[in-house]
Amino acid sequence: MKAEVRVADVGREDIVLGSGGGIRRRMRLYRLPDENPTVRMQLRRRIRLRDARDNALYVCVTQEDGHLIWSSPIYLFR
Repeated sequence: MKAEVRVADVGREDIVLGSGGGIRRRMRLYRLPDENPTVRMQLRRRIRLRDARDNALYVCVTQEDGHLIWSSPIYLFR
């Protein structure tokens, strides 16, 4: 992958650069705020569950530095 992006063009919204290849490699560029007072988040989501079987649900959070945090599976039976 080869691209040129001016530093002045990098803001808080993602610029996604990627190849059309089969493994979907891509790079995301964005600028972090100078200060981030946010310490909590809440999300509500409706998820369709399959009947009469286990439903394994995971939570994945992207941290400010780009690292991912994955939960253990949460199993729901309907």
